[in-house]
Amino acid sequence: MTRTIKDPKQRKQEILQTAEQLFLNNGYEKTTVEDILRKVGLSKGGFYHHFQSKEDVLLGLIDLMMDQVIKEVEPIVNHQGLSAVDKLELFFQKHVEFKKTKVKLLAYFSEQKLSHSLQLSRQMIFWKNYKPHFLTIVNQGINEGSMRVACPEQTVELLLVVFSYIKDRLPQVLDDVEAFGKYVSAVEEMTERTLGLENIHLHLLRFVDQENEDE
Repeated sequence: MTRTIKDPKQRKQEILQTAEQLFLNNGYEKTTVEDILRKVGLSKGGFYHHFQSKEDVLLGLIDLMMDQVIKEVEPIVNHQGLSAVDKLELFFQKHVEFKKTKVKLLAYFSEQKLSHSLQLSRQMIFWKNYKPHFLTIVNQGINEGSMRVACPEQTVELLLVVFSYIKDRLPQVLDDVEAFGKYVSAVEEMTERTLGLENIHLHLLRFVDQENEDE
């Protein structure tokens, strides 16, 4: 029987997709590396060529999710017909809307006792991915006159600290409409003041309000 040799990137993607399905269906704790191997039809050597552990697979899924979110928001940031405020609202709506579909995965990630170095690594990836896009929007707002920010780069970095905290809290509060609504209001008010928006009320997560009205 001829052995099929897949492209390494394709094989790694297959492992990630299979692991995500198993994590969501069976739970992260109950899923073993052997379960992933059996589902993919891969040897232990083939698995450890790509990942060091089950935790490493989870981290790979989080990284993949970040890449997918960036692909979703890049067209918004680069859209020539949108104001900076419109882009800011759509940026965060798309970000959280996408993560709502991955809430269980995010919960598994937040529950793991990751080492400080791994937590720092994920934080740096978050900043690296989001800072340039967020800064582009803020600079556009400054040029348009809708935002009044003396130090845009530093302001964006500080806001990202807060948004990172919200990202980590999302799995715990997403199903609590009242608690989530309070977080939304606090983030919107803080962002408005920090970016110097006058007579403009942000609706960073407008789709949440729409869903609540439909219930």
